[in-house]
Amino acid sequence: MNILTEFKRKIKDKMVLRMLRNSPYFDEPWYREQTGIPANVDAAEHYYRGGWRQCDPSTHFNQKKYQEVNLDVGLADVCPLAHYLFYGRIRHRPLYLGMPENLYRRNRVSRGLKRIFFELVYAGKIRKNRNARILVVVHVFYEEAIGEIIEYLKNLRKYQYDLVITTVQDRDVKWIRKKFTEFRPDADLRVFPNNGFDIGPFLSVLNETDLNQYDMVFKLHSKRSFPKKGTSAANDLFIRGKDWFLYLYESTLGARWVHRNVDDLARAGGPDLIGAKNLLLTDPEFKERLTIRVLNQYGISFHGGYSFVAGTCFACRAGALQGVKDLHLTMDSFGEAERGVFTFAHALERYMTGTMEKKEGRNVCTIRQKINQLKGREVLANRGFRLRYDPRFAIDDDFMLRFLEHTQVYAYDLTDVPVNSLYVRRIEEGEEIHIPLRECAPYLYLMGDREQYQEYVSTMRRTDYMLLTREQYEQESAKNGVARFEKLREDLDRNGYDPTHPIVIREGGEILDGQHRACWYLYRFGENATVRVLSLRTSK
Repeated sequence: MNILTEFKRKIKDKMVLRMLRNSPYFDEPWYREQTGIPANVDAAEHYYRGGWRQCDPSTHFNQKKYQEVNLDVGLADVCPLAHYLFYGRIRHRPLYLGMPENLYRRNRVSRGLKRIFFELVYAGKIRKNRNARILVVVHVFYEEAIGEIIEYLKNLRKYQYDLVITTVQDRDVKWIRKKFTEFRPDADLRVFPNNGFDIGPFLSVLNETDLNQYDMVFKLHSKRSFPKKGTSAANDLFIRGKDWFLYLYESTLGARWVHRNVDDLARAGGPDLIGAKNLLLTDPEFKERLTIRVLNQYGISFHGGYSFVAGTCFACRAGALQGVKDLHLTMDSFGEAERGVFTFAHALERYMTGTMEKKEGRNVCTIRQKINQLKGREVLANRGFRLRYDPRFAIDDDFMLRFLEHTQVYAYDLTDVPVNSLYVRRIEEGEEIHIPLRECAPYLYLMGDREQYQEYVSTMRRTDYMLLTREQYEQESAKNGVARFEKLREDLDRNGYDPTHPIVIREGGEILDGQHRACWYLYRFGENATVRVLSLRTSK
């Protein structure tokens, strides 16, 4: 048995070493330079046998990121690139920050032929607008998108334009600089803290830009993609794989459209804003309320019924950005980027394009859209977003945003359950734990433990306090959290629990929303009581 095991190990090692030597993610000259290994040492074997602990195999593969999104790899203490090549890519493991490697394909040959064809078709428009003054601002968070972004930027090669690249401090800045300066030696790279997603860096660029020097601005970023199975989005839109990226980039810089975009933005009376037609959206009422609430914290007045470019990649007249520039916002205006939370940046992206009057949508990737609509029928039919139309109850805006908007809910109904069957699920140190209601902080508070409750509320992020930094927020929450709960407690004591504003659970008893109401119910009526809840079935 030991002989067989050793034989299998040797075969596997040979296969892995062959994969490493042939992999585009293993740069032997670069690896030798970083590690200083002698010329007579096999670089691939050195890396595989332990050299991976010293440095990455190339600037194309970030081991730390691969381990961050594949926790089992870090725990197993194995060579990250070897794991990816031998197991990961077959099992569609995330290569970078949850991003499958094959979502970005450059397709240089077909793109090049398409580029030449449309340059011939629109030769007249190109000659007319050759001297157009263009500013292109690209925010790079997902480094793996750089190759495809550059392929789109090549569609502007007939024009003179200024290129500004923004990124954040925890990205691979050297790699980003290298790739863009190889493409455009005069590209201006600016590095910012990870505040405000792509919006904060873009506004910082605007603050340092005289918009009178430009006719138009292309605002772009390395838009994240969704899993291949797809997900739902606003306005009955089904997004699958790299759809976001394609719709946004094709509508602004696609070879078929870019010359028409430049011509439309350069002529008098043309549109102020150009984006993908299916991504020019209006928000549902709950998100409008969140947007207006957050903007009001900054003294910014905004109206409902706006339309905006979802994804925030667009082309516009330079003068159309003067209003948002006049807000004089800086990176300090934004808190640290937090996914899953409606932030000031999310509100501002709606304000930025929502205040532009003349909008024009490019209907791009139409066949792809129709195919995805067919594939997405079940997803769209079962998304939790539809619960906002049910007249039996009112769903909290924040809960709609953070959970229901993109969650599949296959069945739901108001039902009576034992209050002692409810629990809160948490992930601690990679493990899932179920906390009974009687051990939850709000219930302990009702039983007299205020200190633990104050610590609990200081960790909960609310859109009411997006203006505050994380430190300020924690102080504010600790101070006001008890007051908010006492106000809720007074209302419940006076009026009782109203299922119109239900405790929301997942089948099995996990509380998704309404933990404070559930704890009050347990405290008031005891463990043998039953309570009416909204129960969701989120899996088939």
